[in-house]
Amino acid sequence: MYKKIIFVVIGIFVAFYTYNLTSIDTTDTLNLFSFFKENISLKYFFISLFCYFIGVIARSLRLFYLSNKVNLSLRKLIYLQFLSTSFQLTLPFRLGDGARIYLFKNYLEGLADSAFIFIVEKLLDTLTLISILILMLWSNQRFLSFLSDSRLIILASIILTFLYVLPDLIEVIYRSSLVSKSNSALRLLFLRISRDILIARNKTVQRLKGRVINILCISYVIWAFDCLSFIFITTSLKIDQLYVFIMGSFSALSAFLPSPPLGIYGSINIGLYWSEAITEIEGLIEYSKIYSVMIYGIFALFTAIMYLLIKSFKPLLKK
Repeated sequence: MYKKIIFVVIGIFVAFYTYNLTSIDTTDTLNLFSFFKENISLKYFFISLFCYFIGVIARSLRLFYLSNKVNLSLRKLIYLQFLSTSFQLTLPFRLGDGARIYLFKNYLEGLADSAFIFIVEKLLDTLTLISILILMLWSNQRFLSFLSDSRLIILASIILTFLYVLPDLIEVIYRSSLVSKSNSALRLLFLRISRDILIARNKTVQRLKGRVINILCISYVIWAFDCLSFIFITTSLKIDQLYVFIMGSFSALSAFLPSPPLGIYGSINIGLYWSEAITEIEGLIEYSKIYSVMIYGIFALFTAIMYLLIKSFKPLLKK
C-alpha cells in the first residue's frame, strides 16, 4: 500500500515541478532561465549539481555506518536516501521528515529506531553546520560582531539542549507514567511508544560507542559537498569561493524551519538573505529561486524518474 502512496506523491511532485516551471508565472519563468543563461557558467553549475548528489550519497554512507549491520544493501540504502531527500525537499512544513522516518523503518528495525537516528543525524548536522559557520565567520574580523550576538548563542544553545535532553525528558515522563494507576488507552499508548523510543536510544548509544569522531568526520564531508553546491553562485559573482560555506551553512540551518516545496521563498531564500546581510555581498538573494529550481528541482525530478524506471523494469526482470 505504501508503495502506491509513494508513487502518487512522486507524481504530484513531478506535476508541481512542471507547473512551477510553466504555468504559475510565464514571465517570471522566462526571466529565471534568461538570468541563468546570462549569468551562470554551465561548467560550474554541473559541478554544483554533482557536489549536491555526492552530499546525498555521503548521507547514505553515514546512515549505513550508524546502522552497524553487515547484511544490508548499501545500494538500496542510497536509493532510499534519494527518495527521502526528495520528500524532504518537496513536501512543505517539514512533512518530508516524517516520510524519511517511515521510509527507513524497516531498514532500521522500526519507527522508533528510525526516528531516534533521525534526531541523532539532526544533532550531528547542527553541530557540524554551526562549527563550519563559526570557523568561516571567525576568519574575518568583520563578522565578529555577529558571532558575539547573544541572541545567536541563546538560540543555538536552546536547539542543541532540546535535542540532547529530549530522550531524558521522555524517560522521566515514562517512569512517572509507570507508577500511575490509570489504565487509560492514551496512557498505555504513550508507555508503548516511549518504551520503544528509549530502547532505540540505548541501541543508538551502543552504535555510537567509539565512533563519534568517525561519524563527525562523515558529517563534515556531507556538508562540505552540500556547501560546494553553491559554487556556481560564487563563480557568477566573482567572489571568494570560501563564501559557499557561509551560504551553505545558513541555508541548511534555515531548512530546520517549515519551508515551501523546493525551498522556494523558504530555506534557501532565508539562508542567502542572512549570507548577504552578514557578508554585505549584494545580489546573493537573487540566486535563491535558481538554486531551488535548478538544484533541488533537478534532484527531485531525477529521483522521480529513477523511481519510475525501477518500478517499470522490476516486473520485467522477474519474468
